[in-house]
Amino acid sequence: MHIPTQALYQRKLQIIHSVFQIGTNAPWLVQAEEYFGTKDVQSLLTNYHSVSEAPESAHADAEVLLLDLPDQPLCVHVAPRQLWISGDLSALERDVRDRRYSIFGNMGLFFRYSLAALQRFHGIVSMHASSFYHPERNELLIVGGGSGAGKSVYLFEGLRRGYQVFTAEMTFFRIDADGVHFYKGALHDNVWTGSIQGEFADVIREKLGVQHLEQRQNFLAKAVIDLTPAATAQDVISNPKVLLLLSRLEQDRPTCSVTPIDDARTAACRVYEVASEKLQSGYVLYERYAAPNVDDAELQAQRFALCLQFVQGSWLRGVRKVVAGNRNCMEAVQF
Repeated sequence: MHIPTQALYQRKLQIIHSVFQIGTNAPWLVQAEEYFGTKDVQSLLTNYHSVSEAPESAHADAEVLLLDLPDQPLCVHVAPRQLWISGDLSALERDVRDRRYSIFGNMGLFFRYSLAALQRFHGIVSMHASSFYHPERNELLIVGGGSGAGKSVYLFEGLRRGYQVFTAEMTFFRIDADGVHFYKGALHDNVWTGSIQGEFADVIREKLGVQHLEQRQNFLAKAVIDLTPAATAQDVISNPKVLLLLSRLEQDRPTCSVTPIDDARTAACRVYEVASEKLQSGYVLYERYAAPNVDDAELQAQRFALCLQFVQGSWLRGVRKVVAGNRNCMEAVQF
């Protein structure tokens, strides 16, 4: 089935410095509120601060072509400057249960492709980590790790201690001749719905003004919470003092165990792992297609070099491995 390119609906999106020219015969897909709005756990805004319309004059880093072809199998092609997806997208969108693993879901293909583009074309490294800024100390606390790292716990405990939210999920940095620059990330976070009644109910109400969580999509009983009331005024923070915690929290653990990682190359290896997690992890698109890797050897080598440069910078206060409980995790910051 041939569809002339000029007949496709066009939308140009910008994420931090990367611009993507999207063409599709399914405009409903690239306009979907669930992927580009603020209410659903699968939204891209649980990864990024903004996914905005780019100016017509903006140069696109990559082209994204999406063709909805009834009764056709899903086909995906990934190249540095083109992402091409075709198949019965209407049926796939209708039938998928976990919408996070769709094309535009927050764990889906476009998200991972955009991470690669940010690094490839703009030198921006994307760590799977939340970040909190203390303006009086000019300190950025970064908490890295996947499920069980305790990013949400550090979020609420940090708010109690005067930190502001810089990003709930992904931490983006770039290094140049002027030092290190961090870009604001997601201010909409997927949290357990029980938190509003649990041990963090007070800080959620006081700092965020939230009395209840609107549960639009129930993936493991999570809902989206708006962190904007507790966010930093700055969208870019340059050369703060940086403390990176590689954390694992166990709810009732009575002690906080902290292990500094003082060797630069060992620290760079750990930072590289956090910066590669979303790019290299395997996943299944629409629960039926083993998605291709968007990473490559050139990006990997560049990313490790940037991670090594990051841990050798004068801005770094330290990299620490932490095993703690919910109530004592902030002891790792004072260590």
